Amino acid sequence: MAAVFYYPVLGFGLYRFILYRKKARKREVNKIVVDDQGVHYERRDGTVDSILYHNLKKYGFPDEYDVSCTPRNKIYVLQVNNNGSVADADFDGVDSGYSCYIGNLKALRRRYIQGIVYFRPDLHINPSVYSIYNINPLDFTFDKGNYWITFAKAFAVFILFCLILGTIMLGLIK
Repeated sequence: MAAVFYYPVLGFGLYRFILYRKKARKREVNKIVVDDQGVHYERRDGTVDSILYHNLKKYGFPDEYDVSCTPRNKIYVLQVNNNGSVADADFDGVDSGYSCYIGNLKALRRRYIQGIVYFRPDLHINPSVYSIYNINPLDFTFDKGNYWITFAKAFAVFILFCLILGTIMLGLIK
């Protein structure tokens, strides 16, 4: 009796999953190039999407940063104003099927932010962008000190949490 409902639901779920996978495969990025024009995303189907420096616009509000970060799926994405619409300069680098991985994403991200500073000095970059991506704002190199301090803080919180949980568990056992 349960099979009457189970197999149609399973079939419909698999059908929807296959449609989602086909749609996601079209959006996969095979290559990211950052040059003196901007960032270019080469998609799997051969199309190229670009966020160019000369298309970046200022926001109309004086207290608003033109380049900032926004959280998405436990990572931060660089957000810019591209011709009046908000665009995400995504340097995630993992496609939906994990068939290819772009290895130099940190260098590409640093180069893009450096290009914004050099080619568009009129745009205001949120200072948290440098701390989130561990970039030294003076020479645009990887800030190892900030990275290891953040890592040590997270590791200390993890150890403290494990100790507290361990003492609670020992108290429950006795």
